[in-house]
Amino acid sequence: MVRTRLLMAATAGVALTFASVGPAAATTATRCPGLTAPRLSISFSNTGPMDARDVYITFTANSSGGIQPCRVLNHSVRLSDLPRYRTGPHWRHIEIGSGVSSGLIWISYRHPLTGLPATQPSFDTSMTRFANVELSFPGQADMTNVDQFSIPVDLVTYATRHGRDHLEKRESRWYKGTSCDIVGKLKSGVQSFNSTYSGILAPSDLATWSQIVVRDPNNNNAFVRAVSPKQRAHQPPTVNGQPNPYASGWPSMAPYVAAMANQPITIEGLFSPGNGSAYTAEAGWYQYTGTFAADGSISLTGSYGATSSPGGAGNQAGSTIAVASSLTHASGTIDGLVTGIYDQASEYSVGGVARNTGSASADAPNDVYNSVYRDLTSAFTYGYPGGRYGSNSNGWWNSWAPPAAPSGGQPAFATARTNPNPTTGGDQFLAANLWSQTLFGISQNYSIPYGENYGSGAPNRPSPLLNLPKGTEFHLTIGKDGPAGCLDSL
Repeated sequence: MVRTRLLMAATAGVALTFASVGPAAATTATRCPGLTAPRLSISFSNTGPMDARDVYITFTANSSGGIQPCRVLNHSVRLSDLPRYRTGPHWRHIEIGSGVSSGLIWISYRHPLTGLPATQPSFDTSMTRFANVELSFPGQADMTNVDQFSIPVDLVTYATRHGRDHLEKRESRWYKGTSCDIVGKLKSGVQSFNSTYSGILAPSDLATWSQIVVRDPNNNNAFVRAVSPKQRAHQPPTVNGQPNPYASGWPSMAPYVAAMANQPITIEGLFSPGNGSAYTAEAGWYQYTGTFAADGSISLTGSYGATSSPGGAGNQAGSTIAVASSLTHASGTIDGLVTGIYDQASEYSVGGVARNTGSASADAPNDVYNSVYRDLTSAFTYGYPGGRYGSNSNGWWNSWAPPAAPSGGQPAFATARTNPNPTTGGDQFLAANLWSQTLFGISQNYSIPYGENYGSGAPNRPSPLLNLPKGTEFHLTIGKDGPAGCLDSL
């Protein structure tokens, strides 16, 4: 399940959809279909602030075959109503069989989630705290912080040995600290950034915490979630002359992009299309170069299809890839490299034809050009081009010994990274993206799109994906919030 997360922001423009909050939809009392091997047992332990009767579990999947209890499919079920599990008195579980190849586990507080899977709750407008875990089976699973942080959910996979009563721990992804610790570090990062750059950057380029944290006005302004920069990257600051309540509160990347004027950059790597891809002819090493224009825009030219190393034998000339620094669509949606650094889903062009405009999925195919664009924006996200320990080539990131595939995940100038960031605990010079910089230090889960690329093979930075082979036990622990009232005071 190594995926290319090229997804348009859910809040592009001002049209927003969200799932209604209300009683759980009625479930037809039909007999659940029998499970078909292989089975995956998914267990839940609630250590969080909510009673199990106020925690809801939903499983949305590509198939209805082989899920027990089947009433959890596309319907929210109280955690307390799920079957108990042998691990302990507080564990509950569901099981899926071979009829399911992919799905999402949803966890929500106080309210069930309705409208799933057709309508997903909005990170902006829904006042329900929820989190979700993505999985494929047999395959992999992950917890994502790409769009929001609301509930810490630790993940552990086990392999069964000598019968189902003997488990062998295989992999885990977890959070350091409670919800309050995590949100507190995000807020501290915002305050530190503003303190450092106040008077240097324009006020509109600084961070605004009140735009980052979402609170429930109907519940004493209780904490609901912290919204990531990706989620609101394309939102304009105003709509019809009025402040946009969903505008990004994270620092603008415009000054960073503008500072790259006249700087060269090289993007190189290996494109390996998946089975059945329409772009198998593009497989091989690619190498693109370009120099940033005065406004921060860039046109990249290069080749792809080399057989052993970038620019080597077998390469052929590719189309020009152009990325504007910033542009505004008629709808008011902002786009270009400034937003793409946060979202990795901004508009770019290949051979003069615009891509990723949001009109259709075919508008942004997962081809070699997408890989080049992805590497360009991801390099910015990690803060390397033009940075103190930066590099004008992503060779530090896609590290390889041709003809082997890139191992990925190598921080630039790793030997210079000796002083941990006192605020986040992460790399001192890791990222221009404050969200990623903070969460890298406290979570092994996703915090930016394309996080798999950074995680693959990096020392002390494992891939955020957990393997889910046949016969796996998958345990999810819902984490603690911290001292009473702490979240609401941040």
